[in-house]
Amino acid sequence: MTVMLIADTAAALIGRPFGKHKFNNDTKSIEGTLAFLIAGGGVLFFASFFFPHDPSFLLKGLIGLVLATIAEVYENRLYIDDNFSIPMLIGLCLTLL
Repeated sequence: MTVMLIADTAAALIGRPFGKHKFNNDTKSIEGTLAFLIAGGGVLFFASFFFPHDPSFLLKGLIGLVLATIAEVYENRLYIDDNFSIPMLIGLCLTLL
């Protein structure tokens, strides 16, 4: 949930005013997508640093973050709200992997 809250907010705050390189029918930008990845990676690093987990936690979280980023970019084509798909994909990766 924290990845969704922070990374999705970062994507909107960076992508809307500073997103100059648009793609996906001009609805998403490379700058917003990179902000999503960086903020989500920061959340995962923070979680792995302050809350002890097995060593593979960060790798599983990064796989989930990449899948969540893809879901964020193609939100209009998937017809699934990103507020549902982001925590679902990250949670599935952390649980199933």
